[in-house]
Amino acid sequence: MQNLQVLAVEDERIHQANIKSLARSLDFQLTDIVSEVPQAIESFKMRKPDLVLMDLHLNAQHDGLELAKEFRNIYSDIPIIFTTSKQDEAGFSAVKDAGVGLCLSKPLEEDVLRMSIENSVRSLREQFRKNELETSWPVTKPHSFFVRIGNRLKRIETRKIEYIEVEEKYCAIALEGRQIHVKIALKDFLKKLPVDNFIRVHRNFVVNADFIQSIQLNENVVVLDSKEVPVSRTYKEDLIDRLNLL
Repeated sequence: MQNLQVLAVEDERIHQANIKSLARSLDFQLTDIVSEVPQAIESFKMRKPDLVLMDLHLNAQHDGLELAKEFRNIYSDIPIIFTTSKQDEAGFSAVKDAGVGLCLSKPLEEDVLRMSIENSVRSLREQFRKNELETSWPVTKPHSFFVRIGNRLKRIETRKIEYIEVEEKYCAIALEGRQIHVKIALKDFLKKLPVDNFIRVHRNFVVNADFIQSIQLNENVVVLDSKEVPVSRTYKEDLIDRLNLL
């Protein structure tokens, strides 16, 4: 626990002395040991400890659970261990019902505190890893489709398409320095493409936004890696709206 930074919020001197003694024996660092709510909030904001030891009943005006909620609004990733008197069954129940941390009996004992700190830190880390996995984008294969070329079907990955150009009854797909012609209406082709990447800029052209190098507004031209594509007034506003413009 040598590098563990702990903020202690405790208003009784005998228990403050106990916490200081435990900090030495367990080898964690006390960022502060405070008894008043304003100082506790200021220290929490400024020092951002790794863990908080919180007196559940600070005084008649302040409740540790309320202060813990304020702490969570500032930094939600810091575990809190509450402390209270041995016979405080109501306090234990309140902490349990609130689901905001562990609650230990005072005076704190070395082995119990060590185990509680280790479990609290580990539990919070695991919860945050779980939340990150649940909220992260799913891993999928690159979007693709197949086109018929002679007697074979060829996979086309849409991320490699630079632009699509209408040529009479065909759509010419430009990718990797060549063109593949597919007999399909452009409006039907667009339905098969990822909407985030492909932007229609002209009745005869759709471009992949990832290949746009610049846009010549006065000349109504989109400059791609290998071609300059015209932009019509009908689609110009939509093109600009969909760019990541600063």
